[in-house]
Amino acid sequence: MRLLFSIVPALITVAWCAAPAVADTIVWIGNKKPRPAVKVLRENTKEVVFLPNSPGAKEQTVKAAEVRTVLYEDAPEAFRVADQERGQKRWAAAAKGYEKALRAAGVRDWIKVYANFYLGESYRRLGTVAAANYDTAIQHYGAALSAQRDCRMLAEVVYGLAQALRGKKDYAAAGAKLGELSKAVSDHGLDPSWDFLAQLEAARLLEAQEQFGEAGAKYRALKGRAGAPPAMANLAAMREGLCLVYGNKFDEARRHFQGLIKSAGKDEWDVRAGAHLGLGRCFYGEEKFAEARHEFLKVNAIYGNTEAHAEATYWAAKSNLRLAEKEKGAKETAKLHFSQVLVLHADSPFADKAEEELVKLGVSREELSRLRKR
Repeated sequence: MRLLFSIVPALITVAWCAAPAVADTIVWIGNKKPRPAVKVLRENTKEVVFLPNSPGAKEQTVKAAEVRTVLYEDAPEAFRVADQERGQKRWAAAAKGYEKALRAAGVRDWIKVYANFYLGESYRRLGTVAAANYDTAIQHYGAALSAQRDCRMLAEVVYGLAQALRGKKDYAAAGAKLGELSKAVSDHGLDPSWDFLAQLEAARLLEAQEQFGEAGAKYRALKGRAGAPPAMANLAAMREGLCLVYGNKFDEARRHFQGLIKSAGKDEWDVRAGAHLGLGRCFYGEEKFAEARHEFLKVNAIYGNTEAHAEATYWAAKSNLRLAEKEKGAKETAKLHFSQVLVLHADSPFADKAEEELVKLGVSREELSRLRKR
């Protein structure tokens, strides 16, 4: 199951202006307006130092924890285009742009950090397409750290590196990186939520090794942890329920997800969408495919703008396939839903799974390629 909401404290995709910037811009965390017309002199895990573009201005320093990102005026066009592609989750196109930016002559140090980090992020997500991409991601995360060991995105880099290692199934190395992340929180005074994220990822490592009981217990402890950020506590609760599903404890899982739906706040769309998705997985595991389909389609009908959409559409199609012998037209509906995953979520890991199912259903490679390019 994919993350149902953005939980990484300092990551964001920022749209670049069409016209060239006249100076660097600092984008803050929260609703504070960006600070344009400055010259950023340096940034690290502790601080961002900049000089306002005004006569007689003196250097100013802000805490790194207050800064979401910096838009540098000398960003190559390839970097700007790559950022736009990343914002649209077109990971392959984004990777090409960042690689081009790194090849540009006279590359500034900040580009070596940012571009390598975003290359790591892009290739990690492409790891579901080809496992070799995890190795490429790991190399770029390492290059970002080599460029600046105390870079402002240190936590993001190490966290992404741990996730790539999990994707590669190098669980021991991933666990070691998570230990480094927790240590960096105290050593560099980073946002404490990074330690919570490290513990969440440690539970994911157990889950990946099919140690569902241990993983579920860890998620349960994390969701009840004092001071846990609400979004992260919700994620822990969601994954706790999935561990029950994976362990075939369907009755317990159903009660768990129904409780999440009842307790979710009116604005917690992702939580309710994820809980309905979890309920659908319960029914599917019990071979109650009509009930499962109902839950999956409910996600798309009511919570269609959430990140659960691709997964719900895929599982609705799978449910229809299992109902094809009893229901006329269910097979064609399944084919339609698989196609929707390709068209609407081409870069999702579920797109590759949907493509595999469409091949089994007799769809040609030419048609599959056309669907992905829509």
